[in-house]
Amino acid sequence: MRRNIGWLLWGAVLSGGCADLSKTVPRSLLAGLSVENKLALFEAENELAIAWDEHEQAVHKILEVKAAMSEAQEQVSISREDKARAEQKKNAKGAQVSASAIKSYSAKVDYLDAVLDAARVRLRVKEAVVVVAEAQFELVKARLIKKNSVDGAQNIKLPDFEQQVERCVKRVRQRQQELAAVEKHVAEVKKPYLAQRDQLDKMSGGGLGSPWAEDPTPWLE
Repeated sequence: MRRNIGWLLWGAVLSGGCADLSKTVPRSLLAGLSVENKLALFEAENELAIAWDEHEQAVHKILEVKAAMSEAQEQVSISREDKARAEQKKNAKGAQVSASAIKSYSAKVDYLDAVLDAARVRLRVKEAVVVVAEAQFELVKARLIKKNSVDGAQNIKLPDFEQQVERCVKRVRQRQQELAAVEKHVAEVKKPYLAQRDQLDKMSGGGLGSPWAEDPTPWLE
């Protein structure tokens, strides 16, 4: 759900991101702007809302992956218990299937652990994107103050605000590079997981290990 950030128009300080901005437009300078001029801020405000939406989605993704990891770890424990019971009952086939399940779910845990690392880095990317949107919002305000020669505009130096946006964009690019490296590792870990899953699917006759049985989500496929 979209954040209600209409109050940002008045220069309120956001939790987290704005603390990284050294250049902001004082709230008092906005009071003299006409409604028509304030409309020019809406596009930048909307971009900020979108950035916050994506940030929240990244947070929810981390929670989803953590829940999936807990389930996979539980599946490992259950498979070990199944293997012990099968061996006790001299059920060789059942023991083999359980052994395959242990390998499959253990590989899944390793894969999800890598996915979780990537999700955390992706969250840092989204945090940086929020700061960029905030910096751009401040730049739009600064340009309006200068354009309308508001009292106090002489203290606003546009190059400072423009450079601030450039610094924030550079941070996003750096974090995107970090994410690319982590996602490469995820792709590498995914291969053995899928191999183990397919093997379990064959050994169990489709009862275990199939994508449908494991209720896959987009970050698993």
